[in-house]
Amino acid sequence: MYGSGDHFMDYGPRASTSSDGYMNGTLSSSVFTPKTPLRTSTPQNNSTPSANYTNGFTPQHVLHTPGGGLDSDQSIIAGARVQNSPRHEALFIYFSRIIKGIWRRNLCLVKQINEVESQLTKNILDEVGYYLNSLRQAIDECSLITSPQIHHFPSRTLQQQQQQRRTSSEESSLDQEKQSLQKLRTLVGVTCEVVALWSVLLEHELRVIFVALAPDVQKCLLNWSLDDLVRNRNDVCADLISALIRHYIGDDASTAAISERLRALCPTLFTVDDASVVKATENIYRAKTTTQPQLEMIKEAVAQFRKSIQKLNLVQTCDLLLQVLYFDGIVDLSLMRARRDDPNDLALIEAMEKRNEAYNCILEVLRLLQILATSKESQLASLNLNNFFQSADSVKQQLSSSRAQEERDKLLRRVLESDDELACVKVFNWMLGNNLADQLIANKFKYFEAFLFHEIEDGKGNIYLELLWKYYEKSHNYLEAAKVLAGMASKTTSRTSISNRITHLSNALMCVQSAPETKSNMELKQEIQDKLDVAQIQMRAKTLLESETNPEIAARGKEAIEALNYQLCGLTQLYSYAKTYNLHEIKLAVLHCASQFDTEIVENVWRDILDKELRNFQLNRLTLDKIQNNISSILLRLRKRYASSPQFVPLDYILRELIVFSFKNSPPINWVLEICRGADIKYGKLLAVASEQYRIFDPFWKQNQRAFNFMLDLAVLTTERSLEEAKALGSSDRKVLKNTCLEFLSSLQLNVQDRMSFGVASTTQRSITERLELLNAQISKIS
Repeated sequence: MYGSGDHFMDYGPRASTSSDGYMNGTLSSSVFTPKTPLRTSTPQNNSTPSANYTNGFTPQHVLHTPGGGLDSDQSIIAGARVQNSPRHEALFIYFSRIIKGIWRRNLCLVKQINEVESQLTKNILDEVGYYLNSLRQAIDECSLITSPQIHHFPSRTLQQQQQQRRTSSEESSLDQEKQSLQKLRTLVGVTCEVVALWSVLLEHELRVIFVALAPDVQKCLLNWSLDDLVRNRNDVCADLISALIRHYIGDDASTAAISERLRALCPTLFTVDDASVVKATENIYRAKTTTQPQLEMIKEAVAQFRKSIQKLNLVQTCDLLLQVLYFDGIVDLSLMRARRDDPNDLALIEAMEKRNEAYNCILEVLRLLQILATSKESQLASLNLNNFFQSADSVKQQLSSSRAQEERDKLLRRVLESDDELACVKVFNWMLGNNLADQLIANKFKYFEAFLFHEIEDGKGNIYLELLWKYYEKSHNYLEAAKVLAGMASKTTSRTSISNRITHLSNALMCVQSAPETKSNMELKQEIQDKLDVAQIQMRAKTLLESETNPEIAARGKEAIEALNYQLCGLTQLYSYAKTYNLHEIKLAVLHCASQFDTEIVENVWRDILDKELRNFQLNRLTLDKIQNNISSILLRLRKRYASSPQFVPLDYILRELIVFSFKNSPPINWVLEICRGADIKYGKLLAVASEQYRIFDPFWKQNQRAFNFMLDLAVLTTERSLEEAKALGSSDRKVLKNTCLEFLSSLQLNVQDRMSFGVASTTQRSITERLELLNAQISKIS
């Protein structure tokens, strides 16, 4: 964090030190390397002078131009030799001598646990500060930077020509030296201020101030030298000054005196803005210590903070505002700092990191308020909330659960109604992570729709699609909600089951039904309805496969179940599954959904359905009841499902098949009637089918004595049941039933009479004739 200081230090004394603390070589050799010759400022001999410097400093910055030599027959430029001016070298050497004893020395050492001691004593600092101030004053008053002079050693044969010519490279070298001296002047001034600041800290007990610093700042100070502190002054010195001021907050006289002194000693480290921040901080403390926090005083302090936003330690300032429960100020300052850190909204890596630091203050306050709003009072006592803000624990004593929830909602609205889109995104994610999605849907926050689109495009799951359609629905944008839902249902993904797809399509249908009935909307409605019909068939196919008791089919069906559960199939694909796994009801459903009615195909499907149920038929009560109930249940369910398309449940064909089966397998004569009763099929319908089968379709029933007896018993029993049923029928239905019964009975009676005409009538035949006549008489009374 504290490794990126100004780079002017590269122009300072960076050479390695010898054992006696002095630097080897010239200080200026670390400043820059001129690539062109510089003019001399004083007359020189033709040969390079051999200056004797004490303390190990010997200027050696004498360079040739690229490709140049010292032969007399070369060009003027090529024949020149250059070195920095004595003034340049002297200023760097003098600065090095002033700070040589403290520059690389560690600032602090740990004396004992939680106690540090400065390695630089106040006397040394004051002495160094005195000489640095003198150097700075001399540079300014004597204008030692404005007109730098340098030595230029001409070749012996070209002196006259060399004095008359100037080249652009010479002028460039002059500029380089001037820049070097300007950087030295800045370094002297900054070092002077940092030394003065450290001296002030020693006056006010460094160990006390050290404890008030953040852990990362403490770590830096324990490992840094004065050199490091100067380089990283913009980060750490502000924390040092802030800790010093906070130590005396509440004592107006002390803070005023310290502020005034720092302004005099460290004008660039402690600016006018810094002084304003101190004053605003004092006002917050003053408002806090009153019986009732003074809102106007707090607002004025926040306004002052806003003017000096870049100078704030944002976390500490927000912590201070948290103590007086002024959450609006925390939001305003955090958003303003984020905006100042990234004024062009570029959100590049470095800018984004700074913005996140500001947003974290908001998120931490939200976290705190959420804990207070959702935790029980007994739980709060054991919670340590001081993870981010030092005063967080004290807040739980001041806010009730309801007040915390109210403040949380106000803070959320304040952020989400701002123009900071990135802040809104941070809060959106926080709310979703804390089960507050309903609040996002209920309010039309301007960036929420764009946020959802962004998350969906990043492939972050159906949760955002779910939020999007609910948001549209809440906004009465029903058509867009329907489109989103239809897209969710059709999307190929293993995360959406078929039951969820059906739910999406059902909701989509409801949404589009709420939209205006335009042509395009009606087309969309039909498309969604078609998809829903197919999805419901697919769901039934999956359910049937899962309930399959046949081990062979169940083993083969696992892969099909997976496919049916996690993708929306087409009708052709569903029919293929139905054919492969003997899902006869699914075949029927696909034919109905596709509006593909073919009598032969439908009857074949029903033959398969009945064969599957009748396959294990046995003449025992348990099996008879089970098969009867299964067939009744199938007929009842499918008759209701296809009530609008009765041709897909061909009762005539089904009842004929059941009649033939009963004749062949000899169950009790009422077995077919019980199936009709369970399937809610009128007895009259069974009577009509049996009558047509007997009278029209198959002469076998008349010619075969056993078949005739079966049909006679069925007709008699069904007619008797129909008499009871007739009471509940309307007049037109009663007439139809009456005619059907009379036709069937008359045909049977005629067949009996024909048989009697070939011989003497038996007692049984006479009894049958009497019974048929009695039924005829009863039927005739139906009106």
